[in-house]
Amino acid sequence: MYIYDQKFSDSPPPGGVVVDTAPPAPVTQRPGDTLPYREAMEQTERKQYEEYQRDCAGRNILKTLSRESLSPLERVRRMERKLAGIPRLFELYRDLQARVRRGAMRPWTFARARRDLLIAFGFSPQYGLSTEANELANARCELSQARWEFMVAMRTGRAPGRLPHR
Repeated sequence: MYIYDQKFSDSPPPGGVVVDTAPPAPVTQRPGDTLPYREAMEQTERKQYEEYQRDCAGRNILKTLSRESLSPLERVRRMERKLAGIPRLFELYRDLQARVRRGAMRPWTFARARRDLLIAFGFSPQYGLSTEANELANARCELSQARWEFMVAMRTGRAPGRLPHR
């Protein structure tokens, strides 16, 4: 848009002075430059959300209610421990099953040991384990979600989908 004698028009006036009022072009970021803090946080949050979407594509995750209130950082740490412990959980679970097959353990003792094992690794006592690969994928999804919620909480002060504390 051009300005000439306080009148606005889409074409320059004949023989008049032309002043361009278009906004300046945005400053381009060079590859080695660092982003301002807010933009860096938003970019990191976007990448974390994309990872969350990728890890959770086609997954139905069981959401368990808990009476304890965890901060977003505590939730991330808990999910990291859960993901790291899944291979060991399945190793111990296979050992328990082998004991029952050999007759070295009674079925009711197995049920109690299974319950204690699930609780120790961060699952509910009635949780039905699927395959190790599926449980690892579910744990990765939960961890990605927890990390994204942590990033949002760091920027906004509130995790998405969570009720504010009163």
